[in-house]
Amino acid sequence: MILCASTVSLFAQDAAYTMYESVILEPDYENATALMEAIAEHNSTYHNEDPYKSLVWNISTGPNVGKLVWMMGPCTYSDLDNRPSGEHDKHWAEKVLVNLEGQSHGEYWRLNDEISYEGNGEPNQVLRIRFLELARGQGYRLNGLLKKISEVVKAKDSGAQWNVYVNEFQQGYTIGRHIALVSGHTSWADFDEEDSMVEDYEKHHGEGSWQPFLNEWDDIIANSWDEIWTFDANMSSSDDE
Repeated sequence: MILCASTVSLFAQDAAYTMYESVILEPDYENATALMEAIAEHNSTYHNEDPYKSLVWNISTGPNVGKLVWMMGPCTYSDLDNRPSGEHDKHWAEKVLVNLEGQSHGEYWRLNDEISYEGNGEPNQVLRIRFLELARGQGYRLNGLLKKISEVVKAKDSGAQWNVYVNEFQQGYTIGRHIALVSGHTSWADFDEEDSMVEDYEKHHGEGSWQPFLNEWDDIIANSWDEIWTFDANMSSSDDE
């Protein structure tokens, strides 16, 4: 018997759910142009229909700066049984992989739609990804804490997307990357706006409520870090249908 448990349960086990497959690609910069052309060709040829459409993001900050994120979905596990193969795999190996220094973090991220806030539906050109590494044995406490933030985000109703994703397969406590909080932005200019989370939180949950939240956060989260991703339309699947 194999016993499996998620790092943390942040969603009901519904039949309908949103999940993305992602992998980080490290370009061989001597062949950067060939790589971009190969990815664009690959996605337009093999990933031009749902649920296999692909998005490509440039990592603009942090230790992975200069790398790419290739992402497929939204999809389900059942969709993976019928994913493109054959000529698809040959093209990826002969055109894409040969222009890479390497690839890492092949992951499946599942959306907690109950906690998440979809916003006004405007296309996101910039994403702020806050990765969370859970303290050992504390994951069961995270759901309640994120619900408090979710209440604040939904009450403010700013239109800016805020999503909670769970890494479907365990990463241990050295790799981390257990949870991803994803904030969507239409442009870099959004970051010039003052962050009002503390004020908004205390307006919703009561004066003096922010510090107890931080204290519990520090108990649950062992580490966290941000990455900024920018959308690359040229390499992504086309939306023209």
